[in-house]
Amino acid sequence: MVAVQKIQPKEKCVLTDRGTLHYDYLVIATGSVNNFYGMQDVAENGVGLKSIHEALAIRSMILQHLETAVDVSLSEEKEANTTVVIVGAGLPV
Repeated sequence: MVAVQKIQPKEKCVLTDRGTLHYDYLVIATGSVNNFYGMQDVAENGVGLKSIHEALAIRSMILQHLETAVDVSLSEEKEANTTVVIVGAGLPV
């Protein structure tokens, strides 16, 4: 964890209390709770990404599906286990 002191978009860097971080793309996500904007299927089947626990859960799920894809013979099953859908960053309604 660091404290951001200044963002320098032209130089593509963020100045922090622990040094300078350089980036290619900077995403500033200020939300603190998952909001599925009424998309019930996403709320029921998706995983939010607001904590390290959720990030690890997503990583684990992806790895499990990739391991399953190695063992199946049907191309439909392979495709189903190697397809990842990312939903998010939508505008508030």
